[in-house]
Amino acid sequence: MKPWQDEIRPSCNGFHETRMTDEGMSVLGEGLMRTSWTKPDFASKKSAAALTTLRWEAMEESGGFEKLLDRNNRESKILGRHSGVQCVLDIYASCGTSIVTELADRKNFYENMVDLTPLEKLSYSEHISSCLADIHGIDQEGNATIVHNDLHPGNVLFV
Repeated sequence: MKPWQDEIRPSCNGFHETRMTDEGMSVLGEGLMRTSWTKPDFASKKSAAALTTLRWEAMEESGGFEKLLDRNNRESKILGRHSGVQCVLDIYASCGTSIVTELADRKNFYENMVDLTPLEKLSYSEHISSCLADIHGIDQEGNATIVHNDLHPGNVLFV
């Protein structure tokens, strides 16, 4: 473990400065733990953004609110630690149950794979494995302080 893994650094100001109403909000997708949202004027100065919020229904399935909140805070720390890493979404703000990140293409890996040649698929696979090595080795090459334990094609997004 590294010292940054024990810290909590919410960026609540950036989160709460964004006007979030249901006007024009649209759901991008839903996972086991989170719902992703966007709206036309929901953007940072850098690029379009997405808001992910915890699904309250997931609390019982994941062991309760505290465990779900801890998981969300852990993810925001990891995203923050990987700022500038090409293969990781940029995080703009986080607070408690929500995270604001760079907006990825709505198509996931499955949808993008349909029309690719075997050589193109191999190229994507090589890129994904290289990205995973960057994520795992963020603190020191050969010392994985972060392990992505839920990697599947639905978690691979295109930016």
